[in-house]
Amino acid sequence: LLNPQGGETLSGTVEVRWDVAVDTLGHATTYSIFISPDGGSTWNLVADGLTGTSYMWDTTSVDNGQYLMKIIADDDNGLTAEDQTQSQFTIQNAGTSSTTTTPTSSLTSSSTSEDDGSFPTLWMLLAFGVLMFSFIRRRKK
Repeated sequence: LLNPQGGETLSGTVEVRWDVAVDTLGHATTYSIFISPDGGSTWNLVADGLTGTSYMWDTTSVDNGQYLMKIIADDDNGLTAEDQTQSQFTIQNAGTSSTTTTPTSSLTSSSTSEDDGSFPTLWMLLAFGVLMFSFIRRRKK
C-alpha cells in the first residue's frame, strides 16, 4: 500500500495507490479496499473488483476519525495477499462530523499476527506453484 501509509490527515477525494500483485501463472488479479475505524478489529469494504493499482476514494463517505486501510489482492485461482497502512491516518472533512453512510460489507479480522504488508508473499506462492507444477510435469515424463 503506497498511499495512504499512515500518519496523514486526509480530506475530500484521495488517490489510494498500491503495488501490483503479479500472478506468474497469468491468472487475473482483482483488489479490494477495506478501512477499519477500530484499529483493525473490524474491516469495512470501500471498493472491490478493482483491476488497476489506484482508486479515487471520496473520504466524505465516512465519518471523521482515525482509520487503518488494507488492500487485498485475489487471483482467480484462490490465492490472496494483503497489505495495510503502517499506522492510522485521520479523515478530517470540514462540516462532516458524522455521516449516515452504511458500509456495504464488513470483514472481521481473525488473525492474531500482523501481516508484514507483503504482496511479495503472493509472488512467492505463485512462483512455488510454478516450480511444483514444473517438477511434477518433469517427473511424469
